[in-house]
Amino acid sequence: MKVTKKERQSLIQEIVQTGKIRTQQDLLDELTKREYRFTQATISRDMRELGLIKKVNAEGCWVYHLPPKKPDAGKMRLVHLLNQCFRSYRRQKEMVVIYTLPGSSPALGNLILEVYQEELFTVMTNDDHLLIIAKDEEKAIYIIEELISFQEKREEGGYYVAGIKHS
Repeated sequence: MKVTKKERQSLIQEIVQTGKIRTQQDLLDELTKREYRFTQATISRDMRELGLIKKVNAEGCWVYHLPPKKPDAGKMRLVHLLNQCFRSYRRQKEMVVIYTLPGSSPALGNLILEVYQEELFTVMTNDDHLLIIAKDEEKAIYIIEELISFQEKREEGGYYVAGIKHS
């Protein structure tokens, strides 16, 4: 079965998440069960590129794991700027207006576009507010709830990105 590198690596990640892969041969065997054929060299290269690591599981066996997630730099910049300039917001269906301190809306809009590109139709900015138009109402709710959650965490004495607390 012909697959792209991205599809192959996604498949490897899915299999590794089962917590049962001890060796590269175990991974090759599991791929073969799913009717995929790859060389050991290809799998070895993919495992290295994915940064797979070995850890001891509950039974005391060494198994492959995905590496810990690194904080998303774009989201960290977004949280930082949002905590400096956010004033309020309003939402209507798939549209969200965010009011900011004067001068900060264009930078905030660019970061929102970067972080939420899959959920967005577009973002339009002014000096002190921006209009977010999501692809649908559900995505608009997701975006604004996440942005507001960054504000709530700031009020608790810090904010979190990828599980890492920042002050």
